[in-house]
Amino acid sequence: MTTLYTDRWIIFVEIDRTATANNLAAVWDPDTGGHKTFGNVRLSASGEEPATHTGCNTAATGPMTQGIETALGAVPWASLYDVGEGWTWKTALSDAGLQRIEPSFG
Repeated sequence: MTTLYTDRWIIFVEIDRTATANNLAAVWDPDTGGHKTFGNVRLSASGEEPATHTGCNTAATGPMTQGIETALGAVPWASLYDVGEGWTWKTALSDAGLQRIEPSFG
C-alpha cells in the first residue's frame, strides 16, 4: 500500500516550543520520525544566533494535514504555510520576518 502525501506544509515554531511541537508532530506523524520534526533548522530575524524559531517543510497526507491544522492552527507560537496555496520556503520566511541561521563548521 502506498501512502499518498497530497499536501506540503512549511511550519515555523518559536524555539522555546520545540519540544512541545515535536510531541504534537509525533501524534500526526507517528511512524516516520515525527518526534524529530523541529529543531534542526534554526531561524532568527537577523539570520544570526540566537535562534528565535525553528521550522520544517513537510509532506503530509490528508489526515496528517488535519492533525497539523488542529494542533498548531490556533496557537500563537506557530505559523503555518500551505505550499498548495503558493507558499515557498523563501516567501514564508519573508512573511514571518525570519532568516535561516547557516550552520558553522569549525
